[in-house]
Amino acid sequence: MPQSSLCDGAQRPKKLLDQLRDRIRLKSYSYRTEESYVSWVKRFILFHNKRHPRAMGREPPGREIEAFLTHLVLERRIAPSTQNQALHAIIFLYRKMLDQPIAERINALRAQGRRRLLAGLWGDRLRVRNANFVFRRRFDPATARRDKVQLP
Repeated sequence: MPQSSLCDGAQRPKKLLDQLRDRIRLKSYSYRTEESYVSWVKRFILFHNKRHPRAMGREPPGREIEAFLTHLVLERRIAPSTQNQALHAIIFLYRKMLDQPIAERINALRAQGRRRLLAGLWGDRLRVRNANFVFRRRFDPATARRDKVQLP
């Protein structure tokens, strides 16, 4: 029978991500939010070479958060809503779980939303505009679906 390295029934403290799960469940967040927050905190820790969040800077850990969020924008090319989700997961970690203040203003590079193409019909031409180009082609009414496109 192998002996346990812990003596007299002493239990190990829970790991950080397990504590995070417990705190999220205590706050009655949804299961999908729990999965998302745990995933973002795990990525945050791995990005900083597995350093514990308490050990990241003795002053408010704004620089580490800024570096991670900027990395997400530049390297991973994430959407603004995804960056906000990552930011809120890290804020939850520091404020609600570790009771550690974070910087008032985080000056990370913010993700830009994708520009959508605007399409409109003018006469017999279809014109698609973007901020950078204008594309024109002949509009063929025979190939257009009548339920989708209204001709003048």
